[in-house]
Amino acid sequence: MSTSGQPQFRYTQTPSKVIHLRNLPWECGEEELVELCQPFGKVINTKCNVGANKNQAFVEF
Repeated sequence: MSTSGQPQFRYTQTPSKVIHLRNLPWECGEEELVELCQPFGKVINTKCNVGANKNQAFVEF
């Protein structure tokens, strides 16, 4: 902690606005992902069915 009582962070990069979802059902589509994620912010972009098993997705806010 710094002398002002605020925690100090080693990295100064801005936080990412992309989340990685895993273990999704095979039938999960882009529309369902957008509907699922909308309560957490405006969905800008999605990439579905990625990964070796095609059960992963990325969502950008």
